[in-house]
Amino acid sequence: MARHGADTADLAQRFGDLTAELERQRQTTGTNVSQMLLEADRGLTLLTQHLDGRLSESLTGVHQAFETDALTQLGTASQALQQGLDGIAQGAEGFQDVFDGQLGTIVQQLHGVIQIIEQIKPILDMARRWLA
Repeated sequence: MARHGADTADLAQRFGDLTAELERQRQTTGTNVSQMLLEADRGLTLLTQHLDGRLSESLTGVHQAFETDALTQLGTASQALQQGLDGIAQGAEGFQDVFDGQLGTIVQQLHGVIQIIEQIKPILDMARRWLA
């Protein structure tokens, strides 16, 4: 019977040790999970900030590229328009020449003006859409 009491005490001791070990592991696991969640949250925050920064940089780059291209195209279009207006002015100055056989030259100049206007129309439409 004494042996049975010693075995029971030994078993109770081992059960107590196992319970303590399981509690320690539960606390360690809980701490580890909490730390992982904090690190994951920090990582997500950093990733979000990085992506926001890259998106902002990309949008700024696209905006600047469009602005530069649009201004260049508008500059080219304005030169073409100026050439067309010069052609009209030359046609108006030479109106008297119509009666002197210059009608063909004027028609060619007007045709050139129309072609120039057709070339810049898409650019003007694009500018109108962007400004609207």
